[in-house]
Amino acid sequence: MPPARSGIRNLTEKYLELHPAEREQLKPLLAALEADAEPTSRAALPGHVTCSAVVIHRARRVLHIVHKASGKLLPPGGHVEDDRTLLAAALREVCEEAGIRPRDLCLIPQFLGAPIDVDVHDIDANPAKGELAHRHFDFRFAFYTTAEQTPPLVLQDEEVSGAQWLPFADVRSPTLRTKLLKAEADGLDGQPGIFTVYPPPDGDQATNTWSSGMSPAGFTSLGGATVVEDPEGDVPEDPDEEEQATAPVTTTRPDTRADNVRRMENTSAFAKEPTGMPPRPRRYEPGGQCQGPDELAGG
Repeated sequence: MPPARSGIRNLTEKYLELHPAEREQLKPLLAALEADAEPTSRAALPGHVTCSAVVIHRARRVLHIVHKASGKLLPPGGHVEDDRTLLAAALREVCEEAGIRPRDLCLIPQFLGAPIDVDVHDIDANPAKGELAHRHFDFRFAFYTTAEQTPPLVLQDEEVSGAQWLPFADVRSPTLRTKLLKAEADGLDGQPGIFTVYPPPDGDQATNTWSSGMSPAGFTSLGGATVVEDPEGDVPEDPDEEEQATAPVTTTRPDTRADNVRRMENTSAFAKEPTGMPPRPRRYEPGGQCQGPDELAGG
């Protein structure tokens, strides 16, 4: 079953709140989300939604692969299949095309599962496949690698002929390159860390607040997570006091004095509380077995 249209629409509007100047460019995407055709279907014309994974190593280099069909050097990505979310589709694609598993990646606090970039590009007709010329609305999700060394790659022979790790300034896509360089100036450093997602003071679970104090002590991989309560740093030391997270959301241990605070929609970050009780802050640590993209990105 493809991702819900409403979820894609919400993700798009959230992106446009951060990048209002792109609304005109994304009008065809907004129209596709209102059309009768399934927006992620390959058959949807004049365009449909695709997904890419922007994998960032600690040296601040981005994985690019050489697609055999086009000869272009691009981040891993492709069409949405039976993925529960667009994020899950991006993770599946990077696993299929480059052999990087979800457990080798973690989300980035600046984005928390929202796309870093949404690109619109034209695709030529392919008579051999019976495909007319069309557009791709490519949702690009950014991830950090969790290991100190670049992860070993297992390239998909059928579609991929090579791979390179490129610095931000050499990223092939102009729109992605611009956003990466801006994010780098704002603290995007390639270093995974622990962080905590806090509910806003009014207890509105539709909006999360995160603080930007990265810690080198650990990180949350997408292969599973353990959550502990973190009221102003009062973290239980006994592992028996930890409880398993219902949805592994990457978050970083905050510096409560930091003024770099953002709000991001993400209802899965909080467990349900008794009626009348506000949601509690959650801190996520590595742990658990690797889950498939559907489990870690669904909900």
